[in-house]
Amino acid sequence: DGDSVETARMVKALQTRGMAFLDGISMPVSLQQETFDACLDFFTLPEETKLRYASAHQSVYPANCRGFVPVAGETLHPSEGPCMKEVFDLGVKSQQSRDSLPFIGPTVLPDDTTAPGFANKLHALQRIVLQQVVPAVASCLDAEFPTQSKENSVSQLLRDATLIQRVIHYPPFSASFAGCHTDNGLFTVLFFTGKPPQILVDGEWRHIYSVPGVPVLFAGDLLEHWTNGEIVSAQHRVRLTGNTADSRLSLPFFVYPNIESSVRNLRTDEARCTKDFMLQNFEGIWEKGTGAGLSTAYRSQNK
Repeated sequence: DGDSVETARMVKALQTRGMAFLDGISMPVSLQQETFDACLDFFTLPEETKLRYASAHQSVYPANCRGFVPVAGETLHPSEGPCMKEVFDLGVKSQQSRDSLPFIGPTVLPDDTTAPGFANKLHALQRIVLQQVVPAVASCLDAEFPTQSKENSVSQLLRDATLIQRVIHYPPFSASFAGCHTDNGLFTVLFFTGKPPQILVDGEWRHIYSVPGVPVLFAGDLLEHWTNGEIVSAQHRVRLTGNTADSRLSLPFFVYPNIESSVRNLRTDEARCTKDFMLQNFEGIWEKGTGAGLSTAYRSQNK
């Protein structure tokens, strides 16, 4: 039927390129545009205002998973240096801190007096992604990769999912970029305006051109582990030329399993603890400077 064809098409795209277009899922274009507008308004605020919402003013561990990060604040690929972009990270609105678990808990956000619509529009888009997009993607993956253990199905792993929702601003009149990396979770749902990101396909960097309003799906490192490499996480980056007056905005939703779960390889049964896997990735970005996601060396050693 139509659903099975759509499922097979999405999974085939993930297996071929590590990404797919979610054109089979209805998304309100007006809300996307309103969210982009509110985000751009936030990033045009004075730096001292934005810094009031930086990691130093957040309560979730690790601190860098919440709040504002200024330009050149993180490094995704060590040989490329700090990324020329500014970001704001938030988590699931309804999740409260518990048992000192990392990545779980509230985000300190500006109110409507400071940044009209910023928090409300981001949370509205978050609800749609968590309630409609994530379950649909999980069902597709479970249909194509059945598992004997219900606890190891994607749908079950994503019960009370862990989320890093990010807003990324690439300033105009600058050679803004995000370094080459893979995403660390199960998958990423991406909305963007402006110049498209690039994905590495057969050793060649290619732009991702999508229909306006249609989100892009990136496979992540944990999905690569779960499928035993049948789906490989997508290496991607952003490159701007610096000759445009337009800002670029990107709204990725990094979707992870429940923070207390472990993801088992469907073939080998090797388990990866979600919490430890996420912490190792953050350590690579913020402490060791080794970058984000899986390295080429790691891939060659684990084929």
